Amino acid sequence: MNTTGQSLEPVQRLLTDLSSKDEQTRHYARIAIERVGSPATPGLVALLSSGAWRARLEAASALDAIRDPAAAPALVAALEDENPGVRWMAAQALKSLGRYGLVAVLEQLINPSCSVWQREGAHHVLSSYRRVQVMARVLAALDGIEPRYDAAIAAEAALEELDREARQHPKSTTPQLRTH
Repeated sequence: MNTTGQSLEPVQRLLTDLSSKDEQTRHYARIAIERVGSPATPGLVALLSSGAWRARLEAASALDAIRDPAAAPALVAALEDENPGVRWMAAQALKSLGRYGLVAVLEQLINPSCSVWQREGAHHVLSSYRRVQVMARVLAALDGIEPRYDAAIAAEAALEELDREARQHPKSTTPQLRTH
């Protein structure tokens, strides 16, 4: 049972179906899970870090549609997946999370353990914010000679700018970033 008193057993069956070898079964399971929404997030997060690559891909795709900010840390971790399709879908899902995904990516760029694949995924996410000046600096750092160090410095500055914006607009907990 979940906190609303509903049984999670049907969701568990759908999560199992995401591992099916049959493409149609996986597709219909993902669509059904997307309709469940945020209550399916914990199961999808668990599946994202284990299971066959197809299941991880379907989990990332469902998280992209559900857009639950609670999935951001797992999606950042999935930027290191061995499968490039899973990494790409995790980046897409982070983009769909808006500011939540953006902050998660910037925080990872500051982390000394940030991998090359995570930096590539961060580039994919941040490219949506190319025209936001502070994000353009992070992108330039990622494209530079020493992205590991320069991107960390630029990401720290970007997070400080986001915090400044949030303080200037206290009624808006998630300031809108212009992406065009």
